Amino acid sequence: WIALADANPNNSCLYVIPKQFDPGYLEGDDPPESSTDESKTDSENNTESSSSDSGSFSDPLSRALPTKQSYQNIRALPRNEGESIIFTHRILHWGSAGEPPASKVH
Repeated sequence: WIALADANPNNSCLYVIPKQFDPGYLEGDDPPESSTDESKTDSENNTESSSSDSGSFSDPLSRALPTKQSYQNIRALPRNEGESIIFTHRILHWGSAGEPPASKVH
């Protein structure tokens, strides 16, 4: 990721949940193999997983942020124009909406 302009929390920024706070980073986000029953159809297994505790595997963000306190683990990654960040596809990341620029007073 390369910042085409200065990127900070006020004008738009990249946010991540660091690996040590994301249980799915190393474990993956798919339900364990044992949670599906081979004798059932795919739709029957999917219905069960969405209503049981294995359903939490389907939402990586909920697994990484299970409590209000865990939101403290979110990190902003501000960058100056032209700076870059390299990360793996496994890291939970998203961008923020920037505030509209203030109009200039002449």
